[in-house]
Amino acid sequence: MRSVKWKLNLLYACFMTLLVSLLVAILLSISSSELLSSVQQQIKNRVYDSLEDISWNGQELFIDSNLMDVDNGIYMSVYNSSGKFIYGRLPYSFSARPAFQDGNLQTINDGSTRWYVFDAVHTIDGYGSLFVRGILSVTDAEQSMQILLRSSLVILPALVILAAVFGYLFIGRTLRPVNTMIRTVQEIQEGSDLSKRIPLPRGRDEFRRLAECFNQMLSSLENAFQRERQFTSDVSHELRTPVAVILSHCEYLLDQKNLPEEIRQELEIIQARANGMAKMNSQLLLLSRSDQNRQPLHFEQVNLTELLGIILEELQESAAEKQIELRSSLAPDVLLTADETMMIRLFENLLTNAIRYGREHGWTEVTMTVDGEYANISVKDNGIGISKEHLPHIWERFYQADPSRSDSRQGAGLGLPLVRWIVRAHHGDIQVQSLEGIGTEFTLRLPLTQPPDSSGPEVSGTE
Repeated sequence: MRSVKWKLNLLYACFMTLLVSLLVAILLSISSSELLSSVQQQIKNRVYDSLEDISWNGQELFIDSNLMDVDNGIYMSVYNSSGKFIYGRLPYSFSARPAFQDGNLQTINDGSTRWYVFDAVHTIDGYGSLFVRGILSVTDAEQSMQILLRSSLVILPALVILAAVFGYLFIGRTLRPVNTMIRTVQEIQEGSDLSKRIPLPRGRDEFRRLAECFNQMLSSLENAFQRERQFTSDVSHELRTPVAVILSHCEYLLDQKNLPEEIRQELEIIQARANGMAKMNSQLLLLSRSDQNRQPLHFEQVNLTELLGIILEELQESAAEKQIELRSSLAPDVLLTADETMMIRLFENLLTNAIRYGREHGWTEVTMTVDGEYANISVKDNGIGISKEHLPHIWERFYQADPSRSDSRQGAGLGLPLVRWIVRAHHGDIQVQSLEGIGTEFTLRLPLTQPPDSSGPEVSGTE
């Protein structure tokens, strides 16, 4: 896709080429006309001026030797009233013998050469009439025009290139504020930092007004996100107590021995829903804190091999319920500088999802290798997979590929956004590959040691 700068420069170059070509054509046409007109006037003036160089003293005819000179390519000759040559010079290649025409400019074609021939009758008292003739090669004049044309053909591309270079620089300078806006917006998008603003260009043109509108929009978005984050945080805090009360009462009632089975089943449903709500509330609160960069991370040395082994062992029962085989191939004693609690959340979410959406009699496999200063972890299953339509959205909060399955057992669409935040907070990277009906693989790359500045990144609601 070509840029606006490129398109404008191409348009400018085409316009300048057309304009310069038109101007050169007009100038050449005018120059050609003016040159021919000048040549015609020169031969007439030379002939009429030569009349003064011819005189009669009563006995002999006196002709000034200036008529022998070829001035500006004009050959002069004198003839008597019978048309006999008396004095002067003729062009070597001029063989025509046109009739004398007083005061009339003739154009004579003689072979490959065209000539201007101009005659004037000069009457001398006591002698009679003479013909004074001037001859000039039109072809020589046209050759001068051809030289001018060839020069123009050389100058024209130079002018076009110069115009294109000037246009490129001018357009580039004009569009510089647009490039600044693009870079700023890209930085905002990559860093999810709505506090950045577009630098305002000088002047009061449309670009400045556009930048001001962008900044106003960014301010509105920043305020809206801040209100949303504050609302999420407030709601999460407010829900903790009532959810805890519900769970407490459920546990108390379920401990009663004489409780009817029907009521017990209903209480278990309420308890499951409340547990799901408590988990969702905890995830919301964590994400809300991460959005505001208020979620602390406690880095320590963690044996990732042992941690993954414990998590896999704890999930054996839930995997067995769906007859899913848990496999593992872990590098021994992989030591990672990380927040242990966050690591537990990370891998519990990934493995729980793999079991939840796995197929019966299927498998889930965890592999871990060490590559230099990084640990490479893969969580792979042969479950239902994720369609291409839904795959780009799995990192969005509350997004579910199948909303009809949105119950306490299926989660609320917060697990994967939390996973991505934890990975990024540990300066790692996570990728996903999935085929519907084939399975899904999450690939993580985590640094074994953390840089001095280990504050986690802000995570927006959507990616």
